[in-house]
Amino acid sequence: MIHHRPQSARLTSRDYRRTQPGPLRSLEQVFEIYRLGKSTYQLARQFGRTVTPITSHLRRGGVELRSRQK
Repeated sequence: MIHHRPQSARLTSRDYRRTQPGPLRSLEQVFEIYRLGKSTYQLARQFGRTVTPITSHLRRGGVELRSRQK
């Protein structure tokens, strides 16, 4: 048995857009976690962001970024 959605309940392309996460609530928390040794990749995953905004926030906050080389 196949169930069809009523015409008004069909999803539009707008329904599939990825929603942006809200602003970071505590940049100081991000700074401190980075200073304690977490990588920008780990921070991005933890806060649901990509690496680019995390590194931007760190730079604007005056945090010296570590080298990516191990």
